[in-house]
Amino acid sequence: MNIREIAQLAGVSVATVSRVINHSPKVSEESREKVLSVMEEYHYTPNVFAQGLNTNSIKTVGILCPEISDINHAAAVSILEAQLRAKGFDSLLCCVGGLNPAKSTCVRLLTEKRVDAIFMIGSDLDERKNYAVYKEAARQAPVLVLNGFIDLPGIYNINCDDYKAIYEVCQDLEQAGSRNLLFIEDSNTYSASRKRKGYLDYIRSSGKSPDLQIAIPPQKHMEALSETRAAVFALLEGGSNVDAVIATDDILAIGAMQALQNKGISIPVVGYNNSEFALCCTPALSSVDNQMNIICSMAVDTMMNLADGKEAAGLVTVSARLVERETFQKSSIAI
Repeated sequence: MNIREIAQLAGVSVATVSRVINHSPKVSEESREKVLSVMEEYHYTPNVFAQGLNTNSIKTVGILCPEISDINHAAAVSILEAQLRAKGFDSLLCCVGGLNPAKSTCVRLLTEKRVDAIFMIGSDLDERKNYAVYKEAARQAPVLVLNGFIDLPGIYNINCDDYKAIYEVCQDLEQAGSRNLLFIEDSNTYSASRKRKGYLDYIRSSGKSPDLQIAIPPQKHMEALSETRAAVFALLEGGSNVDAVIATDDILAIGAMQALQNKGISIPVVGYNNSEFALCCTPALSSVDNQMNIICSMAVDTMMNLADGKEAAGLVTVSARLVERETFQKSSIAI
């Protein structure tokens, strides 16, 4: 139960519920009684965050990160922590290592510490096994999911449109003359599933068969690099006619580039996440920027709006952008 549900049951606005919780005099007695009646009936105890940032908020949030050694997750944590600190909030960081039991344990831990909000970086493709834990957490504080999706009340999802980004990159590559697009992925997250669907939908809409795919097991960066390099090299040795590469992470794209260079092949390569890796290779890697800085900013703004009793959308989508470097430039597209 959250203040939006209380407002709906009481037939008043979210702002009115917030004023009642904060003991504001700017509420009619009739509305106050309606809200208090619903709160009593449903045994609703307001979280300190819902009582307003100027009262007894502990000014601390939880951040749930899959793997802090992952450069993309670390960047998201860094951006998020800096923006929260600028708003006067401290952060408690929990790293789960991609293990669902650890994820549930960390969510319970953060809930018990009465944090003002929980920020989750990414989500698995199927999070239903954790729904009971998430529901309980969302009853006590807002849960904000960055580049993931959990469809539950009190959970707010802020995503990059990964589907559209990959679909449009495929489109750009084909317009530039590439016909046989190799797709490389290495995870089974919600975000990865959207990228995969973007690729598959484009290939099928073009009347082709999605034969050129490589799935690398999730692992540390250097292992992913070497395994991708070996997989792409084997594909090329087998005679596959590849004339462009799209990878769901920059490190995978670089592994593919190394295999291509070993074979003396120069074709367009596009990575994803626009990480520092994209600048640390030769040639410099063109990469899709998932706009994590904007996603983090919107997530923090959502938390602050909820604290003020304002409405917030359950799903917000941010457009990605292709950062063009040496491995692919849209200017190469023939008009």
